[in-house]
Amino acid sequence: MFVELADSQELSPHRVSEAVLKDVIDGLRAANPPVLTGREANQIMQGNQVQEDRVGQLVDVVCKKGDVATRWWFRLTAYYLSLSSDNPCYCHLGLQLEDVNEKSGLL
Repeated sequence: MFVELADSQELSPHRVSEAVLKDVIDGLRAANPPVLTGREANQIMQGNQVQEDRVGQLVDVVCKKGDVATRWWFRLTAYYLSLSSDNPCYCHLGLQLEDVNEKSGLL
């Protein structure tokens, strides 16, 4: 499933603004159990000057942590992108915001 998500144009790195990236990182740190440590978050935000590289590094870190972490990343990214766009990505991916809220207990 993740391969399909990674190939999706809606979640491509150039669509993820700095504000969305910060919100996603905060959400991943607040997850129970946390997906990212404070150190990992700082390395992502301070280690790269280019926004697309930050997003790419976040994806790499999260993917290495497995399916649960990847689902957290995807749901948070889809949610925050939906708030910042007239064309919410979760609709294109067959998700409904209620599914994200109720079934995952995420939001």
